[in-house]
Amino acid sequence: MQSYDKISQQANIEWELERVKEHIKNNTAKNIILYEIKKLQNFIHKASFVPRSELSV
Repeated sequence: MQSYDKISQQANIEWELERVKEHIKNNTAKNIILYEIKKLQNFIHKASFVPRSELSV
């Protein structure tokens, strides 16, 4: 089950990266691209199971 979760998380990250790339290709407004990147960043932090407080040393 853990392997499935990891694969699912990786697929979600890949999907979101593709969405951001499409926004860039389509010259989407910078604020929308930045918002999408922030969402992806938050998802990656949650998926890595490392509390944000430990990252800001």
